[in-house]
Amino acid sequence: MQLKYETHYIPALYTIVGILLVVNLLALMSGAWLALIAIGIQVVIIASVYARKTWAYLVVRVWSAICILAGVLIWLAVLLRGFEFSHSAGYMIFQTLLLLVGLYFFKGAKVALMARGPAESTPPEMHQEDI
Repeated sequence: MQLKYETHYIPALYTIVGILLVVNLLALMSGAWLALIAIGIQVVIIASVYARKTWAYLVVRVWSAICILAGVLIWLAVLLRGFEFSHSAGYMIFQTLLLLVGLYFFKGAKVALMARGPAESTPPEMHQEDI
């Protein structure tokens, strides 16, 4: 199970966070200063996973929980307010995909990132006492 996550989870995480980082940088260049918060979170995600920090899974889980919450709230707003709340189809598709990505990364964060720490060395040798 660990090998499956190491081969698919980590590259998928880098790819998705990289794409979102580019989207947020474009938003920042168009004048949306609020994108700095998302850029900061995404830089912390990339740095912590790349440096194999033991707390990297917490950062990924917090980020994916934010993605899940954003996706659920946008759909809740659409369902509760009906025609009063309108967004483009592209935005709704983006939020739905972000919701699904958040679910995937929230589910596998601990399995994929917890055992990747620098403590992955060989187990200590057991010395037997001579009788």
